[in-house]
Amino acid sequence: MSVAGPSYRGTRLKQFPADELLLVAEVVSESNPENDLDRKVGKYAVAGIPHYLVVNPVKGVCLLHSEPVGERYRAVRESEFGEPVPVGEPIGAVLDTTALYVY
Repeated sequence: MSVAGPSYRGTRLKQFPADELLLVAEVVSESNPENDLDRKVGKYAVAGIPHYLVVNPVKGVCLLHSEPVGERYRAVRESEFGEPVPVGEPIGAVLDTTALYVY
């Protein structure tokens, strides 16, 4: 899932320019967790996407990466399922994870 800037609100595009994305969220798969936990972190950081949310139902945690610098994010916040996940600006929202469950 991705969240694009307000200029794209109401559009039905299947792809957005990376520099217009505010958040990308991925759900970790049991068969290939390193793809979301390692490889994509670097790709999204390089693209300058402000927030990368990894929902890990294998471990029951959400990892919110923020402050991209080069091939990494400076900040990572871990929240267990059931705890709120605050997403900073420019989104400025809190995600409710109470309905998430472990595989």
